[in-house]
Amino acid sequence: MYVNDQQQTINVRPGTYLSLQRVWKKNDKIRLVFHYDFYLKPMPDDENVFAIFYGPVMLAAETDSEFILKGPRDKILKNITVAGGNVFQLKNGGKTFVLRPLSDINQQSYGVYAIIRGY
Repeated sequence: MYVNDQQQTINVRPGTYLSLQRVWKKNDKIRLVFHYDFYLKPMPDDENVFAIFYGPVMLAAETDSEFILKGPRDKILKNITVAGGNVFQLKNGGKTFVLRPLSDINQQSYGVYAIIRGY
């Protein structure tokens, strides 16, 4: 966390609130920086069907066909790269999928749940 572009040393624990004790001035700015990881969350009834998350954000693939992936889960995760901003790319099975937060999808065709086949 930064206050006026100065990094703050604060002891933070998961599941708690962050408290800032200071005398605030007009135009003070707070900037929070989160370090997220990609992970797969399987469906409860089928571990070969899953959603891709970036931290707490569910990602959707821009696709007009079934969202099918190949290979082990850890390899799938290693093939996701940041394309810029909230846009990511997943290379798998000779295809490149554009991933973005589900909340950013407007008029595009998309898939949220991927199916792993052929491994």
